[in-house]
Amino acid sequence: MKGYRYRIRLHSHDPQRALPSEIEMIRREEETAREILLRLMSFVMAYEPELEPNGRPSTEVMPYSAALGRWSMEEDPLLWMECLPIEWKRLKKIITKAPRASILLATDSRAEGEVALQKIRHDYKAGRFMVLCFDHAMIAEMQELLERQNELTILPDAIDPWAFQMDYNGNWFEGFWEKLDY
Repeated sequence: MKGYRYRIRLHSHDPQRALPSEIEMIRREEETAREILLRLMSFVMAYEPELEPNGRPSTEVMPYSAALGRWSMEEDPLLWMECLPIEWKRLKKIITKAPRASILLATDSRAEGEVALQKIRHDYKAGRFMVLCFDHAMIAEMQELLERQNELTILPDAIDPWAFQMDYNGNWFEGFWEKLDY
């Protein structure tokens, strides 16, 4: 499955969340369908114009490639995203080698997100870390629907900013997400 290319047509009916009309996500060698979807949902919920849905290749300085990210004009990472669970040694190296980067972790388990934040709180100062937690059942169901060509339409919830509705490949979802900051 390495190198699979997924095209996703995006539509947003949320005036606060302007998305590009289409993105292409390339599956990395070690990436699972769950991680592709966590990356997609993180892209949608954390979108900003310079956000790159495929990260950048590893270099001599940075031996890892971000799941998605944003870089400065000098090619320094400013936002680095990884899916949980992550090997702690790898995360520590990313934090050290990308000192200006905000670190975004994505999971489909709030408990997993809280464990990661506890480890981070123990070793690092506040201000650069956030965990996006998505509904586990929704991500599991979306895995079954992942195709080479995909379409996602997102609608905000009028009452709860942490709730959303979406159509993913012709299937309706009502989901929740949560952002844990440190």
